[in-house]
Parts: sequence; C-alpha cells; structure tokens
Amino acid sequence: MQANPAVTFNGTNYIVTWNDRRFAINRIVAARVTPSGIVLDTSNCIGAVGVDEQSSDIAYDGVRCFAVWGRYTAPYGVDGRFVNSQAMPVDTVIRIGNTATYKYMNPKLATSGSRYLIVWNDMNMVTFDYSVYGQIMSAQGQLIGGPIVIAEEDTPEKTPHVMYDGYKFLVAWDDSGTIKGRFIDTLGQLMGSSFNISATSSWTKYVPWISASNINYLIAWEESRATKDIYANIDMVIGTNEFFDEKAPPSESKPEIYYSSLKDFTRDCVIYDVTGKIVNPRYAGPGIYFVKQEDEHSMRKIVLIK
Repeated sequence: MQANPAVTFNGTNYIVTWNDRRFAINRIVAARVTPSGIVLDTSNCIGAVGVDEQSSDIAYDGVRCFAVWGRYTAPYGVDGRFVNSQAMPVDTVIRIGNTATYKYMNPKLATSGSRYLIVWNDMNMVTFDYSVYGQIMSAQGQLIGGPIVIAEEDTPEKTPHVMYDGYKFLVAWDDSGTIKGRFIDTLGQLMGSSFNISATSSWTKYVPWISASNINYLIAWEESRATKDIYANIDMVIGTNEFFDEKAPPSESKPEIYYSSLKDFTRDCVIYDVTGKIVNPRYAGPGIYFVKQEDEHSMRKIVLIK
C-alpha cells in the first residue's frame, strides 16, 4: 500500500514522496518524474530503517529538496532529510521536533530559500487538546531556536499548512471548524496574534491549503454543508504587514540610493518603512527604508527613487 503523496519541482524534475508498505513497515520513499511524465525511479527509501513513517511533505530550496514526515515508532516526532536531484537521501535523518503522541502530526513545510519553517500538530499536555507547533531550520540543516508555539488555545487546532510569500510565512489551521492563520518571519518570530481566515459560521471547515501570488493568497479548505465541498478566499493581500508591532531599530548609516526597486533585498533580510512596519520589497514605492540582514545586527538606510 502506498499513500499520502507530496510533490515539488526542482527545476529539472518533479520529486514525489509518499509512505510505502512494500517494506513490511511504512517507509518514506522518493522518486523523480520528468515534466513529460516519465517515472525515473522505482522508489528510493529516504527515511530510517525499521521505523514506521507516514505523511510526508517536501519542498525545494533552490539547491536541494528537504522532506519531512511523522515518526510513528517511539520516540514519536517529526523527522526530515535532505534529498538530492537524483531523489536520493543526503546526510542523516534530522529530528525536527518531539511529539507526545503519534497521532495527527500532519507535518508540512515551506522554504524561503535560506530558511525552512516546518509545522505540525501535537497534543498539548496542559490543555489536552491538539496545538500547532513549528521549527525554523536553515538550508544547511541546523535547527534555529527551539519549537515555536503557533496556536495553543483551549480548543483543538489541527491540520496546519504553511506558505512563504516572498518575505514571511503564513500558517493556517483548523481551529474547531474555523480556519485561522498567523504570520511568522524567517527568524521564527510570531508576527502578531492569530486571526480568522474563514467566516465563523456554523459550517465545519477543515484541512486548509495555502498558495500565494505576488498580489494575494488563495486559501482553500474543505467545508461541510449539505455535502462536503471546497471553499476558499482571496481576501488577504500580500504587502505591508499590519499585524506586526515591532518598530525598526534606528540606523546611524549614511543613506544608500537605489533606483526602480528593492529587488536585491528579497531574501535573507527584513525591510522596514519609516513608520516601523515590515514591507514587502516587491511593492515598495519611492521613500526611505531600513534594511536588516538576518546575519547582521546593524541597519542600512535606503532611499528608493523611481
């Protein structure tokens, strides 16, 4: 039995992962598929030997792929491993996070190119409801900081999904039948509180999925009315983040003049406007901005002229 497929494109081929029981126990495997639909691999085992693994996801960071899955053999948790362009495993299995149970882990991931955000479910041993957790990881495989508590309320939060929009992550999940979301930056900092994505109607909504254009998000979910159908909204615009409370630190540097755009600052940095709000460089108009690189403490002052 093969189940729970996930797929990404690495610029040459598709890389597909799934859990496969041809090995007497569920193992995570990977295979390449060409753009014309030719399957190049019978399936390469990328997980650990002798461990029950299920529900994988995979993303491409511009150099190689990283796959995550749930470990259903104690010690329970979310594991992952890099996968090269031949759909073969690289290095060793990485433990992303420990979980209290083997149920409903549902790990998902997204990448900014230099950072990954992996999200999953786990039982909250205080409220005894399921909560949503996350972990930032570098493109080299180092865990950055500890687990992030993304959603931890008195109601069960399940089936998280995550998307990177060009400068921040959006996580969405099912909160007792309502779809909620929260922003997280590439440093792993929560950007404001959680908010409703779907309406708070009596119809039960679950299993959200996110994609993003350069304008807005499309967030789709299952919804049970007379029958189970698919609904979505495109109400969330990508641009200046209104949920973030942090102000830009002061800059003592001389301003640098840029013309046309701030496209050189689309990765590995945070850009503030003069009010202290984080902005998306794709939509920055003429004005003064402050740029903070992820690996630097100082700020650069930018004047954008168009």
